[in-house]
Amino acid sequence: MTISEEEGAYANRYLLFVYCLDTLAQDAIEQCRILQYYNVAWELKNDSLIDGYNTLSTGEKYLTSDQKYLIKTLLQNIENIPDEIINATNTRENHLKTMNDPVWTPLRFEARKLLDILAMETQRVHRLLNMDP
Repeated sequence: MTISEEEGAYANRYLLFVYCLDTLAQDAIEQCRILQYYNVAWELKNDSLIDGYNTLSTGEKYLTSDQKYLIKTLLQNIENIPDEIINATNTRENHLKTMNDPVWTPLRFEARKLLDILAMETQRVHRLLNMDP
């Protein structure tokens, strides 16, 4: 299957965002492990925002109105994470403490919900890019 450059760009950005969602949906220990205990909160916030907004800007005709609304809502909630949570000293102990902060709990729930809502689009993108599901 041949895809347009536009759809290919969207698909790649979308998968980066899904990776962020999957990481965000995990518990603190798993988040720290995935991000190798390196600037965990900052990386997760920054990457989620960049990849999320890139997905929205390239996915106008691929995402439903509901999907776009839920992505925007999650991104707004991520933007509201206080800087003092994000700017943790780069030690294993501080990353675990930061990622166990209650501010992350509703975001984990939202990320899981969004992954479920995006499941069919994720399957479509995997097929589009000839990836195993």
